[in-house]
Amino acid sequence: MTLWTLVTLLFLTLALGIGGWILFMWGVKTGQFDDIEGPKYRMLDDGDDIPLESKKREELKPTNPLTEKRNS
Repeated sequence: MTLWTLVTLLFLTLALGIGGWILFMWGVKTGQFDDIEGPKYRMLDDGDDIPLESKKREELKPTNPLTEKRNS
């Protein structure tokens, strides 16, 4: 191995290490690691059984104030 190879590998190792550290610090700063336990329990949550598209349609339906007062 030549000196040129060792210097190149040392530079490459330092560059990858510093790049990984910068990405990790970005993740911590943006809150990527705030809730580690939440996603695995979120899939067990029943939530609403109404499909998302149906929910959107219900929200977009025009409402009639006179009808709402009669039903109340």
